[in-house]
Amino acid sequence: GGTSQLEKRQVWKCQSLVHKRVRRINQEGNTYQWQPQKEVYMVEVSEHTFIWDVDGTLAATTQLGFKGTNAVLKANGYPEISQEEYSFGTRYTTPHRLAWHATGGLNGGDTSAEVGVKLGAEFDEYYVALVSKETAGFYPGLADICTSIVAAGGRQAALSNACGEYVRAVIEANGVSESFEVQLGADEVPAAKPSPDGLLLCAREMGVDPAKCVYIGDAPSDGKAARAAGMIAVGVSWGSHSGEAWAGEFDVVAADANELRGALGLPPVLCPV
Repeated sequence: GGTSQLEKRQVWKCQSLVHKRVRRINQEGNTYQWQPQKEVYMVEVSEHTFIWDVDGTLAATTQLGFKGTNAVLKANGYPEISQEEYSFGTRYTTPHRLAWHATGGLNGGDTSAEVGVKLGAEFDEYYVALVSKETAGFYPGLADICTSIVAAGGRQAALSNACGEYVRAVIEANGVSESFEVQLGADEVPAAKPSPDGLLLCAREMGVDPAKCVYIGDAPSDGKAARAAGMIAVGVSWGSHSGEAWAGEFDVVAADANELRGALGLPPVLCPV
C-alpha cells in the first residue's frame, strides 16, 4: 500500500540535510539562485551535534546591539552611528567593533585601536544587563527547533563572537539553557571566528568528532569557521548580512524556520499529506 503519515514523519526525521533543489530569492527586482555546494548530506539528528551562533541566528538582537553601541559611543564622546554601520561592524568581535566605530567606521575605522578594549567592556556590561525575552527573544520557530533536536537525540552548543556571559544570558532568557551543553563567547576561546578554534573547543568539551557537527550562523565568518573546523556550514538569511556576503561561505542557506528544520534533518511543523 501507500506510505502512512507516520512513515512520512519518520522519513522527514532522516531526511538529507540538503534536498537537491535551488531556492530562488527575489531582491530589488533581481533573481538570485542559491544552490548547495554539496548535493547530499545524510544527517541523522541523533548522530550529530548542532552548534549555534546567537545574534542574528537564534536571537533577534539587532536593536539591542544597535542602541547599546550608540549609548556607549555617546557616553564616551564619540558620534553615534547608523544601523547600516552597526550591521557591517557585527563581523568583528566586540572590542574590535567598538574600536572601528570610534575611529571612523565605514570611513576608515581601525579595528585595532586601543580604545576598543575600554569601549567593548562597557558595551558588554550594558548589553548583558538589558537581556530579556523582549530584547533578545529567539526568532519565530527557533526555540521549537532547539527542543526538537534534543527530543530527537541530538546535542547542542552555542558559540558567539560576543562575550560568554551574554551568550548564557540570552539562552537562559529564552528558556532553553538545559538544551545547550556548552555555551561559549569570544572571551572564552583561543581565537574568535572566523578562526575555527571556538568550534573545535566546543567539540572537544563535548567529546564529539567535528565532522559530525553542524554550525548554524548568519555571518560569512560563521561559514568560514565551520568549514575550517571540518563541520557542515548552515546559513540563515534573517540575520544582519546580505546575500552577496553569504555567497560561497555556506553549504546551504535557509530562508525560514521550516527550511531550517529540513536542513537539520527535522520534520516540518506541518508534515505534507
